[in-house]
Amino acid sequence: MANRAFLLNTSFLTSDPYLLNAKLKEPGMDFVEVAEAAYKIPIPWLLCFRPEDIRPVSVQLTEDDDDEDDDGEDAGDDDRDAATNAVEVGLPCTSVKQALQNMEQALPTFEAIVGDSKLARTFWQNAMSYLEVMPLGYLTMNPLEVMFMMDPLPYAQQIRAALGGGQAAIDSLMDLSCYEKGVRPFPLDVLYTGRGGNRNDPRLQNCVALDIGYGNFWHNSAGSEGVQRAKLPLPFSRGPRAPT
Repeated sequence: MANRAFLLNTSFLTSDPYLLNAKLKEPGMDFVEVAEAAYKIPIPWLLCFRPEDIRPVSVQLTEDDDDEDDDGEDAGDDDRDAATNAVEVGLPCTSVKQALQNMEQALPTFEAIVGDSKLARTFWQNAMSYLEVMPLGYLTMNPLEVMFMMDPLPYAQQIRAALGGGQAAIDSLMDLSCYEKGVRPFPLDVLYTGRGGNRNDPRLQNCVALDIGYGNFWHNSAGSEGVQRAKLPLPFSRGPRAPT
């Protein structure tokens, strides 16, 4: 099982990665991986969404997936269809416009996690700047590889909790992003200039957890394979957003 999660900018509203791939057969149904992460879901991704954005996704299990998930335990019969060998999990999707509105309101959450208002604002500004240049109209994420490294049903419940606000959401945000409480992250420029030193340093790991990330891999739909696409700018290269 691989270990990556992806933030996806899409042409239509869905949280189902299987449907996104199926729709590539139709013209105009492109999507782009605008960020990726390993073993975690970064905090800014989760703050793009609200609990009402979660939609069910049916994940068809291979024999290996089923073996890893069960591990001799009951994985949740109510959510598992024995006939089709599938698990239903909830994943969020929304419009980029709504994601920006959600992020505009998320500065206090960054501040609560970081414990330093000035430093927290740089990560929040970075997320806002990157969302503003999304080329397509909708946003979702695909964390299935990471979810299925463990029991996916409690993981999906934790995603829902992270979108709900309050202290329970902050705790889930830190857990899902592997953020170490009480450790001051490096400033964002340290991450983007590669000056963070040991990649296992918890200050660097916390910096990664707070960064929206970067990716530029397009999945081209039918008839658009030869289209030349402008490369998305690195978020931090756009500079800070003016305070609001």
